[in-house]
Amino acid sequence: MLTYYAQGVGLAEFRTMLSTLGTMAGGEATMAGWVAPHPALQHINLKNLCLEDARLLHSLHTTLHRDMVVVNHWLNHHVFRHFAKQFPTKISASAWHLASTGCDAAEPTRWPVVGFSGTNQSHPLPMVQADLSSMWDTNDRMDAVIAATEEAGLVQLTRAAPLAETVAGLGVDVVLDVGAIVKEDNATFAQAWLAARRRVCAMAGTALPAAVLYFEEDALVAFEASSGRASDYYCSPYHAPARMADCLTYLDDYHTRGTDLKFAPGAVAAVTLCAGLVRDVLAQGMMRMRQLMKGGHSARYLVPHDVQLTENVLRWVNGNTRATLTRFLVHYTQQGLYSITNAAEPDRLALTDMYSAPARREALDTYQARLIDTCPHTNERHGPEVVKWITGNTKAFGHVCCDGGRPTKTRSRSGSWRRSSRRRRSATCPRDGSRGCPRC
Repeated sequence: MLTYYAQGVGLAEFRTMLSTLGTMAGGEATMAGWVAPHPALQHINLKNLCLEDARLLHSLHTTLHRDMVVVNHWLNHHVFRHFAKQFPTKISASAWHLASTGCDAAEPTRWPVVGFSGTNQSHPLPMVQADLSSMWDTNDRMDAVIAATEEAGLVQLTRAAPLAETVAGLGVDVVLDVGAIVKEDNATFAQAWLAARRRVCAMAGTALPAAVLYFEEDALVAFEASSGRASDYYCSPYHAPARMADCLTYLDDYHTRGTDLKFAPGAVAAVTLCAGLVRDVLAQGMMRMRQLMKGGHSARYLVPHDVQLTENVLRWVNGNTRATLTRFLVHYTQQGLYSITNAAEPDRLALTDMYSAPARREALDTYQARLIDTCPHTNERHGPEVVKWITGNTKAFGHVCCDGGRPTKTRSRSGSWRRSSRRRRSATCPRDGSRGCPRC
């Protein structure tokens, strides 16, 4: 839209607009309004307009193509009607709708959830991850790896030193940009790192890396130092497992999840950190080094200049995770309560059902009646079992008091209730026995 206002309507678009103007009601009046401010064009009207006259068409386009009235007409009748669509129904869903199993007592296996997750954190409460018995201690082993990596030493980055030069001096083979601190594009950073690493190796008299691997959009490429050309990794000679030892590898933050490369035994990775980094993201990125838990690979942390660690990395990322979950707890609870208390609602709601008062009241009464019959978690409207079921696992983050499927009050870290109503009550909350809940 801004392009049309800045550059005007094109010649072909202007011709199309004039050809359809004759079939529209009030087209002659519209054309008269366009040419009225221009005395040289006032003799032109739709009846005597010939679109085959190139000189006349060019004269009209030159004068009118940036006129705001003409541009608005083109947008309203030729752009918005085709590209700006209003859907007749609204479809709303969240992650909780994936965990719909068990909400129907008659069909406990309805909509089974099948899939794979690299972590078992932050999923909806009804969803149970069926881990293999051999994987039960994965979180503990990952915590041990995170802690052991810190023992190798933290590298504090500075503003003055270029990141590529710093990484080249560390002698690492892989850079995992989990913290997304690399400012350059993938090709620029990777090639600068390769050049700096080759200079360091030449001075030390060690073997020079032959290529560097990185992603360009979704394609993994290999940049060869000798030829100065980048080619598809899977068509290059470095695709052979034995040649991975001759390559450096840079994975940007997006590709530190879901990428599976067979790094050479003994490979060392540099893992970048950032402010607010959570454990889930750090663990996913570090596990690109598949032999990290078995001792075949190792890693080191790169700490940006704006991050000051006052505790060990494991405790730091766990603290960031708790803070993040606390910040999004209200939305998490709201989605869960909405999913359960509206389990009997249809997947699609027409606009008349949503905004027409009589139709909405009738629809809500119907939904509530169906809810009581089908949902085993409630035996009355907004029964306490719904709130208890959702908030049972959230007490570690502070008391959340809910009403009608909407989180209403949250206790702050200092323990005081946040004001959002004129009246406060000091009755004991029947849900968990706490005092001071303004809703209870």
